[in-house]
Amino acid sequence: MRGRATEVDRCAKCGGVWFDDGEIEQVIGVPRRPRLAVPANARRTANETCPHCAEPLFVFAYPGTMTIVDACRRCAGIWLDSGELEEIHRATAGRRMECPKCGHEQPSAESCAQCGVVIRKAAAAPPPARTQAPPQPLHDEIPGVKGALIRFIDWSLDSIVTGVKRR
Repeated sequence: MRGRATEVDRCAKCGGVWFDDGEIEQVIGVPRRPRLAVPANARRTANETCPHCAEPLFVFAYPGTMTIVDACRRCAGIWLDSGELEEIHRATAGRRMECPKCGHEQPSAESCAQCGVVIRKAAAAPPPARTQAPPQPLHDEIPGVKGALIRFIDWSLDSIVTGVKRR
């Protein structure tokens, strides 16, 4: 929607931003989706409600990124905490790529907007034989608590899979 102004609601206290349906795509410059679909497995927030329609908000990763956002299933509005808009913009900026699992073409991202697969893992080579050194973590570039949590989950899943293969 070129030439059309986008009005974004920003909280002066916490720096969070509210986007009505379709506004975030205009701001970050990605093609408009038909409507943001909150995944069925999204977790309902404890006390937060939509400022537009007062329905409960749900937490999930914004499509094509690893950024956790709050969104409304009814009106498709999105709440971004301070700094999350920049994370989404970085994840969606740049060249287009094709998902190695489903073939969906999209802006370069950490996860597929169509099937949700983490791109680096799907494109990675098969795990090395047991005699080789353990594989390097795939998420070293993600800073802070989010990166530490992702690395812990990867390590836990790898330990479970290795234990299952031994049986």
